Amino acid sequence: MLCSTWNSARPERHLAIRRGFVQIVALSLVFATLLSGSFALAQNEATPTDPLNERQKLLAVRYQRLEKMLEQMAQYMWKTDPERAELLMRAIGQSKQNRISDQMEQISQLLEQQQLGEAFDRQEEAVQVLEALFQLLQSQDRLSEIESEQERIQEILKDLKQIAAKEKNLRIATERGGDMERLSEKQAEIAEQNKKLADKIKKQDQQRNGDEEESKESSEGENEDSENQESPPSDSQQPNGQQGDPKQGDPKQGDPRQGDPRQGDPQQGDPQQGQQQQGQQQQGQQQQGQQQQGQQQQGQQQQGQQQNEQQQQNQTPGRQEIEEAQKDLDEAIEELKKDQRENATEEQRQALEKLLAAKEKLEEILRQLREEERELVLASLEARFRKMLAIQITVNDGTETVSQTPADQWTSRHFGQVRELAQQEQSVELEAAKALSLLREEGSSVAFPEAVEQLLEDIQLVVKRLQKEDVGDFTRAVEQDIATALEEIIATLQQEMEKQSEQQQQGQQQGGGQPPEPGLVEKIAELKMLRTLQYRINRRTTQIGTLITGEQVEEQELVDQLDELADRQDRVRAATYDIATEKNQ
Repeated sequence: MLCSTWNSARPERHLAIRRGFVQIVALSLVFATLLSGSFALAQNEATPTDPLNERQKLLAVRYQRLEKMLEQMAQYMWKTDPERAELLMRAIGQSKQNRISDQMEQISQLLEQQQLGEAFDRQEEAVQVLEALFQLLQSQDRLSEIESEQERIQEILKDLKQIAAKEKNLRIATERGGDMERLSEKQAEIAEQNKKLADKIKKQDQQRNGDEEESKESSEGENEDSENQESPPSDSQQPNGQQGDPKQGDPKQGDPRQGDPRQGDPQQGDPQQGQQQQGQQQQGQQQQGQQQQGQQQQGQQQQGQQQNEQQQQNQTPGRQEIEEAQKDLDEAIEELKKDQRENATEEQRQALEKLLAAKEKLEEILRQLREEERELVLASLEARFRKMLAIQITVNDGTETVSQTPADQWTSRHFGQVRELAQQEQSVELEAAKALSLLREEGSSVAFPEAVEQLLEDIQLVVKRLQKEDVGDFTRAVEQDIATALEEIIATLQQEMEKQSEQQQQGQQQGGGQPPEPGLVEKIAELKMLRTLQYRINRRTTQIGTLITGEQVEEQELVDQLDELADRQDRVRAATYDIATEKNQ
């Protein structure tokens, strides 16, 4: 209630928090930039006027402030924007887990001791950790951008494929000798459809680049104003039309200049020689002026080329080809009206060629967007599972500690500890549920959602047993299974990210290429995960078997556990079948 009242009464404060979050994301990148710039200097010897250890201490202090700001942002946004608050908390947890602040202080001590080699190595490690933290902070917004851009590109591709298919059929009809008037009408319809598509893409590009261009123009205007304010007026442009006073030591107006013949004295030198020198001087000035003019024109041409290249980079891939195809389509209409069948066919061929080239570019950028989305999803999942593992290890240690005291000797402190452990396990349950939702939404993996679902069931089982104040052998065994499962999932995610990085590097070295679109993880990783799930079922069956004393199971809880294991076995079988038949593709 307090949060909703604050949000409705003070919307400007909520907006400030949003802006602050963006500033924090930018600030984390600034830290990485500052560190990399400072770290490069660590290879040089520190001077009394430039103590590197002091600069490093300053960076450590600023980073500590950043962590506090992240915590404050998370608290403010916890109820108004829980997803973003959760992202901030994951970033804080990752920062503390990597002990970034401590690393910076240790680097400062190494610099103070003149151990520059080791300091430089530690600094490079810190930069990598900061870059990973920055990627985590921007992952949520970037994922939304990628999803939106994928939808836009897919819509353009759909329209473009229709236009290309119609143009291909029309060219075939033209070659076969169809009615020219009717062909001309159909060509006009295709040209109009292509023009609408080109205009739509152009409008989208203007909307996407509008904010950037406005900020750039504003920045350029501020720079020009600052330059005008900072540049002092020249002697010839002083206020009140006054000319600059002659400087001390310069000849005053009307006085004979130094080196010139005085009045009344015979002039020295040959008059012809003076005219020759004057002519050479004028010629040199003309040549210098022409050279400066040529350099200025060359600079303007280079600037124009850079602007054109930048405009093309800001354009949707394939837009230029679609616009060029429009000219060929218009020419084809004119040739059809003139009954020039061969010329019309050639124009249609060129238009179709450019439309197909645009289609290839759009498909390539769509593939790149999907790869980037996969990378961000993997990184987000890894960070989430690491957080879960850290909490789970704490729960396991706490359960082990409490179990060492017999239940009949428990005090209120022991009961309080068990309740706290149950609450911590519930936080792991919440994270697992979110990870499962993300995997199901992604949709390309079969084994991983199944693994996380079984993991979630084990976590829920531990929560129930801890709420019943049960810290027995079976509870601790399930807790250990949870920690092991998390470690296996994290290791698999890391392997997939490393493979993707290697594939991207190989693709760049080989000049591109279009490999098949990958799922979240490769098939071999899916099969390995299924094998791990089978091992877990076997291990759990053995654990339950040790709890059964007679030939028949009498305890209802054990019966429920066996029923659940049977259900898991059937789900593993179904997942194996789906992967074998590529049902998920």
